[in-house]
Amino acid sequence: MSKPQKLTQEEIRLQEDRARKAYWRRWGCYLSNRQWGTVREDYSKDGSAWDYFSFEQSHYRAYRWGEDGIAGISDNHQRLCFSLALWNEHDPFLKERLYGLTNSQGNHGEDVKEYYFHLDNTPTHSYMKFLYKYPQQAFPYEQLEQENKERGLENREFELIQTGIFDNDEYFDVTVEYAKETDENILIFIQVTNRGDEKKTIHLLPTLLFRNIWSWGYDVEKPQLKIYEQSENYSVIEAQHPDLGKRWLYCTNNVPSPGRRGLGRGQTPLLFTENDTNYQKLSRKQNDSPYVKDAFHQYIVEEKQDAVNPDNIGTKFAAHYILELAPGESTAIQRFDYYYNGDFKVECPTGSGNMMNLWEVASELERRLISIFLPKENGERPLYGDFTKFQTDENWQDLLLFSEYFHGDNGAGLGASHQTGWTGLVAKLIMQRSEQ
Repeated sequence: MSKPQKLTQEEIRLQEDRARKAYWRRWGCYLSNRQWGTVREDYSKDGSAWDYFSFEQSHYRAYRWGEDGIAGISDNHQRLCFSLALWNEHDPFLKERLYGLTNSQGNHGEDVKEYYFHLDNTPTHSYMKFLYKYPQQAFPYEQLEQENKERGLENREFELIQTGIFDNDEYFDVTVEYAKETDENILIFIQVTNRGDEKKTIHLLPTLLFRNIWSWGYDVEKPQLKIYEQSENYSVIEAQHPDLGKRWLYCTNNVPSPGRRGLGRGQTPLLFTENDTNYQKLSRKQNDSPYVKDAFHQYIVEEKQDAVNPDNIGTKFAAHYILELAPGESTAIQRFDYYYNGDFKVECPTGSGNMMNLWEVASELERRLISIFLPKENGERPLYGDFTKFQTDENWQDLLLFSEYFHGDNGAGLGASHQTGWTGLVAKLIMQRSEQ
């Protein structure tokens, strides 16, 4: 008689969810990629959903029946939603949702003109992974619309990659991972990588908002977001909803900032507004509150400092991180240390018995990489290996090569010696150490 098969952790979670012992599927990737231009938001007299709620209006007009966002999650009734907003300092507006053509604009009907990938997801949403490729130059909205309008049914669609926006790898890889410790405790890990060959700046706004349930003529209690706790290392945002109860979002403050608008390194602005329609843009009607749905766009892109609520309350919140990334740069290990607050330690090097937290491990890896390019006591640099001319000739010894990879024992450069991505990475590491 065979032994009973042992259940996987995911199978156990599914059983707990079915038995209502734990609500593993309460939170998942339920947030729509696009809510605008759908029958869900259509109140037109002639049923023209595409024209009734346009992409342009989605930036400042509140939804009623759902929300949308990039790499987003929500509860199963979409009351409380989390997603990302981005800005590359060239786009005409803050990127809070995906762009696409409507049924009349696309030569083959509706068509999303973005590159995004749902890479992984378990049945209980205990783990989810999303990748979005965000161009570093201004997004070609007008070109995509015009080119596709001019094409007929017999022609292929004009796609985003054909605009040349991704030439020379001028884009960011934005990866978002969600991992549930319990059915209510979710770790959100966001990693941005500069795929280009120049240093670039990106604004990253993890955003938390309530779907608007209070603007439609019913007597309902309005939910609220506010600051619950702040420290040097993190901020906690409390979300209070009449049906959902209380939830909390923890935001790290330990992300280096280039210091825009008088902000120092590590200071993360917390932005609050209301998830309400900006009627002054929609119909010239006076707004009930000066803080409206597109406030973060006004604050960041248009630099209107009074667009966000100074009282730090509202129904829409974002932490505003400004990242300057060298070519190929990504600081994933260090950001894990922010989450663990220095308490999680591993053996480094393996077999040494020396325990380090993840920040110390990252610092050790930095030291090793930088040391390959620095002269030792005898004046020789490890990356030159046995190339005598580079090691001893004064006309050669300070001309650094950036090789494709390096010898594991002695650090000598191997392969192609023109990998300029290493230049930016090592230079960035040296700059970081000089600032510590």
